[in-house]
Amino acid sequence: MQATYTPPPPDISHLVPGSLWVCLPPEPYVVPATLAPMLLYVLTGSLVMADAAEISVLRPGLTTCPPRPLPRFSVCGGTRSVRRLHATLGTQVLLTPVRPGQCARLLGLPAGELFEQLVDATELLPTDPLARLHGHMDVALHQPVNSVSGTQVATSVWHGFLCGLQRQHHPLDAGLVVPPNWLDTPVPTLAQQWGLSVRQFERRFLAAHGQSLRTYRQQSRCSRLLTQASGALNHPLSWADTAAHAGYADQAHLSRDILRFTGHTPAALLAGVRAQSPALWPFHVSPQVMPRWFGQHGY
Repeated sequence: MQATYTPPPPDISHLVPGSLWVCLPPEPYVVPATLAPMLLYVLTGSLVMADAAEISVLRPGLTTCPPRPLPRFSVCGGTRSVRRLHATLGTQVLLTPVRPGQCARLLGLPAGELFEQLVDATELLPTDPLARLHGHMDVALHQPVNSVSGTQVATSVWHGFLCGLQRQHHPLDAGLVVPPNWLDTPVPTLAQQWGLSVRQFERRFLAAHGQSLRTYRQQSRCSRLLTQASGALNHPLSWADTAAHAGYADQAHLSRDILRFTGHTPAALLAGVRAQSPALWPFHVSPQVMPRWFGQHGY
């Protein structure tokens, strides 16, 4: 599984933690739940060897409905549940998560309005900048196969486009941003810190993150656990000890959270990662990059 991480330019490092260039497996796979929005750009051209690249959303239980292809540029809101996707052979994408609470400064609207949504970027962004982005990406991607410079140019074009979005929306209020080490602080204390009533704080947190602080904390705990365990997934791992260390009531509680937020039981996740299953590609990303994928990428 190929996944190349590129750090962001300084101008947008406060908004995004960088981008992953990923070659997707040509089989159904599960995208874990994410705490914040994700920008997804489907790459086509000789550089990626897949002019017919396509990603489709699978709809569990709706066997009569065909998979829904994603547009070239999608904005994927944060989720409390997994997404099930399928890619054609050779499909590659650029993935860029948005830092929690910073969606307004990049896209002009709070993350709460995108939560659990998959939106075509043409519905959110001006036509002319998008057309220029696609044109510049086409030039970069139609390079000789395996052109390293083409990959670098395409990623640079992508980050340059995001810098333009930041300049357009920079004056906007980022919304309520709670530092990770404050997440377990009692709500009344947090509200007092921002000079808000408890009700005002809860309303602003929901708008900025798409879910209440209580449910955000639950998902954040599982994300931190997976981040910390990612380096040990190929080695013996005691889920009981992991549960106790992470503050879960017991192993069963941890197992329910992992199933909910990854789509896999702990045993299936371990077995698949150790077998290098392409369908588990998010868990093959390096431990250094893993925190960015699961949303534990700071503020």
